[in-house]
Amino acid sequence: MSRGFRIILLVVLSIGAGIGGLYATLGGLNLLWNAGVNPEEYGMVFNVTTAVPVAALAFVWLDFFLGTGILPEGMLNREDND
Repeated sequence: MSRGFRIILLVVLSIGAGIGGLYATLGGLNLLWNAGVNPEEYGMVFNVTTAVPVAALAFVWLDFFLGTGILPEGMLNREDND
């Protein structure tokens, strides 16, 4: 699998995870507390502040597992770990 395809897959799956996380949150609110909340009532700001962190978390883990190398490896490959 080429690196370009893995990057596209990473972005698409991350966005999907963010949207899925938003709907899972709304479903949890409705299921546990009978809130009757939908994305329109939840509000644009709350939709974004729910979906973006979930997408970012998915991005980090998918970058690691897909091996795209977008994020630096950090302390894992340093020779002088203190």
